[in-house]
Amino acid sequence: MLIQESGLPVNYQFKVSSSNKVIIPLGEYAYHKPGLWVVCRPKIDKITLTVKDLDPDLQNLVQANLIAAEDEKGPYTSAPVSKKAPYYQTRALLTHEPSGQNALIEAKPKLPGAAFLRMEFNPHKLGKAGISFVYSHLLALLSGAYFLHELLPKVRVTRLDIAVDLIDVPIQDVHVTYGNGGKTLAYFSSVGQLETLYVGKKKSGPAPGYIYDKKQQLLDNGQPLVFKNVSHARVELHVKSSRPLVKLGTLKNPLNKLTVQWPLAGPSLDLTPHHWSHFLDSVRLRGLQAALSLISDGVTRENYAIGFKKGCEENHIWDAQKLWGMWGEVVHGSGLLP
Repeated sequence: MLIQESGLPVNYQFKVSSSNKVIIPLGEYAYHKPGLWVVCRPKIDKITLTVKDLDPDLQNLVQANLIAAEDEKGPYTSAPVSKKAPYYQTRALLTHEPSGQNALIEAKPKLPGAAFLRMEFNPHKLGKAGISFVYSHLLALLSGAYFLHELLPKVRVTRLDIAVDLIDVPIQDVHVTYGNGGKTLAYFSSVGQLETLYVGKKKSGPAPGYIYDKKQQLLDNGQPLVFKNVSHARVELHVKSSRPLVKLGTLKNPLNKLTVQWPLAGPSLDLTPHHWSHFLDSVRLRGLQAALSLISDGVTRENYAIGFKKGCEENHIWDAQKLWGMWGEVVHGSGLLP
């Protein structure tokens, strides 16, 4: 139900139980299934921006400005040394106090051919005001050599983390696969509760996609729950890119690479909840076809195959096309392209 409160933005309100309601701002809402779940629109959870083509004299000035800013009192502090990727000579954290978020700014790469200037931050948590703050300091590091509208066409996106929140969705019931194969890595709590599932993992580099228990992560970090005491799963996709920032809104849909399923057992198939849960655990561990192959009786095996397919179709939770249809609004509403 969409509700309008006087003087306030339109919100989506859905009922979790007789005594608990969760309010989702319309700007975050994507679609829902009444009485079961809500899917939020995509958000940019992390972005890496680079600037490569700068005059050599300007490069020296930028590095000197970054070192000087780090030494002075103010919003800059020293960035922790990264043992895994010590690729830049000069690194500093720029803190936006209202949001409590940091932007990592790096200059002068150690590797030949790398972009001279690199930035990394969380656009969603920084918000428009925070991104404007980062841009203003970036222009200051460049000593006024560019106006923002002149600089942004030179900025490229090299990494993008896209997140989609699934509300009132228990992570242990959701199955995620990645289109290009790779390994699946699962992490469980001390009591056997699934907390994180990585998919598409190759021999090197991070897994391109994963789903994790966002509610549990917030609890573990002592942070307030975003959606009260309701199950909150988050799907994330890491996208490697070499795209101009000004063309970020035209990015092709990477969400198609993920398949997210929450199959509800079809009651007409007479599959007991006890056996169905064991079967879903087997699917998560082995994959669907291998899990089905363990069922020796042909009729029973066919019933479980039908049940899984029907359960996914009736509870169609992942609509990559509908989600990506909101991408242009997400980019232009983020503040990355003022």
